[in-house]
Amino acid sequence: MKLATFDIFDTTLIRKCGRPDVVAHIVAVRLWPDCEMAQCEYINARRQAAVAGRTTIEEFYSAEELSALSGYTADEIMHAEMDVESEMLMANVAVQEQIACLRAEGWTIKFLSDMYLPSSLLKQVLLREGCAEADDEVIVSCEWNARKDSGELYRRVREAYGPAEWRHYGDNRHSDYKMARRYGVKATLVNSEFTPMEQRISAESARLRDGWRYDLLAGLSRTARLSCGDTPANRLAADYVAALYVPFVVWVLRSAEMAGIRRLHFLSRDGYVMMKIAEALGTDLQLNYLFVSRKALMRAYLSENAAQRYLEIADRKTIVRRYVDVLLSQLQLDRNSLAEQYGIRFDYNRIVTSVQQQDFVDKIFNHPQFTP
Repeated sequence: MKLATFDIFDTTLIRKCGRPDVVAHIVAVRLWPDCEMAQCEYINARRQAAVAGRTTIEEFYSAEELSALSGYTADEIMHAEMDVESEMLMANVAVQEQIACLRAEGWTIKFLSDMYLPSSLLKQVLLREGCAEADDEVIVSCEWNARKDSGELYRRVREAYGPAEWRHYGDNRHSDYKMARRYGVKATLVNSEFTPMEQRISAESARLRDGWRYDLLAGLSRTARLSCGDTPANRLAADYVAALYVPFVVWVLRSAEMAGIRRLHFLSRDGYVMMKIAEALGTDLQLNYLFVSRKALMRAYLSENAAQRYLEIADRKTIVRRYVDVLLSQLQLDRNSLAEQYGIRFDYNRIVTSVQQQDFVDKIFNHPQFTP
């Protein structure tokens, strides 16, 4: 038998919520939406149950702390957690394609996980997401009494099935790669890591009371990126377009509707993506795309705090190494008219020092007659 095994969490399936402990927060908000104290009691009790040496979710919910929560039985809360876990899981498209390729080549597919959830639940999700077929086996540590991170699960699987060739795919460098290779399995490390931007978003969770929502945002970003293919373009979309552009466009649409504005103009070229986001979100506002030059918009950008704004929108926030005539042209000005009408002159053609930069800025934005 040629055996190909796949880790489940963060390999075959991606949690939309990012980190596994966010599941408990989602459960708490759903079961006790109006009682923050009950939410905290559940989260703390669930955390204590997880570190008490129990191996299955049924054992977690046999804990006295989880059986004494108000409004629900321990069994009801357990099934609520399992429902959220199922809802949060989504196929990793790249791994899904790898499974399909190996299956077509005649490999037997199985799934391995160090996990407290029952194999029956995970099998349902894997079938739903198109990763598994009915005959595929799901092997979980809590049911086999053996774990990947110790290597024992690999040993037990080899004894049970005796594969002539065995490949394993997983995201954990220790459990899925080092330990698999130690037990004679050809291992491939799957990259499902968070991008630096997603990590920065998640890091904010430690600073806020409801910071788990930042973990959720980072998880959604990663899920969207991986579901579309982890390309540079999709990383840009997930890290910046989704995180920055979409909320901004939502705010613009809401503000326009509240102000009674019926028509929005998106200016080229930066406005193109924003207009496409607005169209995708759906709105009754009329959306227009206007072709304009940045030169034509320069003065509009400088309506307030002109000197400061001018340097802020300059490349690298400086005009050093720029030519005076080019800078004046961008402002729709020229040397001759400035000299004739206002006596403004420049004794340099190119700005090469910070002193010259300040001189240029002062003459344009702090001149008593010209600037007003």
